[in-house]
Amino acid sequence: VVGHDLRECRVDLVRHLDHVGYAEAGRVLARLAGPEILAPSPPAGAFRPFTRSLNLDPIVPFLHEKGICPATAASFQCGLYRATGFLEGCVAVRLHDPQGNPLGYAGRTLDPQRAQRTGKWRLPAALPKRSILFNYHRIAARIAGGLALVEDPWSVMRFAQLRLPAVAILGTTISTEQCALLARAAAILLMLDGDAAGRQATSVVRDQLVAAGLRVVTTALPENTDPDQLADAELHAAWDCFSGLHQKP
Repeated sequence: VVGHDLRECRVDLVRHLDHVGYAEAGRVLARLAGPEILAPSPPAGAFRPFTRSLNLDPIVPFLHEKGICPATAASFQCGLYRATGFLEGCVAVRLHDPQGNPLGYAGRTLDPQRAQRTGKWRLPAALPKRSILFNYHRIAARIAGGLALVEDPWSVMRFAQLRLPAVAILGTTISTEQCALLARAAAILLMLDGDAAGRQATSVVRDQLVAAGLRVVTTALPENTDPDQLADAELHAAWDCFSGLHQKP
């Protein structure tokens, strides 16, 4: 408070001496004090959140094939980006930090040739990926009862349609920060993809979660099958089995 009053006194003094308004008095003081009192610019390469909402089309064959209805896609701010730019030709989905603040969008390209050249996913530059879990802010209050941990947003949306809590690590690795976010979970249903990368990652991620003191139940999927390719009944069966196991003493 004292510092705030002192700054006001300085501004008032300049106003009276130079006969200027508040804005000009502030600029005069800034010039006198030098650049160090000005707000520093973010360092080059630092992450910059993108908070503006994009116009996305939730009615797209890619999502329909994954069993995601337009209403679910819209609720997750997900859909085809039809304009030009960074997300051109991608099915985009909004990302948030653990507190629910928007960070930007991830984009899954629909062009096979582009995917082969640059990878399937496009992520914001310098995204703090290791400190976020997709959908965490929506289900944080429910994780004490257990949750599913998957690789991608599509599987999360499929669980959401069944009113079951799930988060995605957005890949096949998990960080110490992400493990800490899951600390309150009674148990975790680990359901990574059934491809070679997912099978190899399952044991590594499971060991990391167990080392963090978490109870883990793993579900092996059929060869080259992702959770979003399972029928609703199969997802429910996996969850019911998980619930029965982790609730046992």
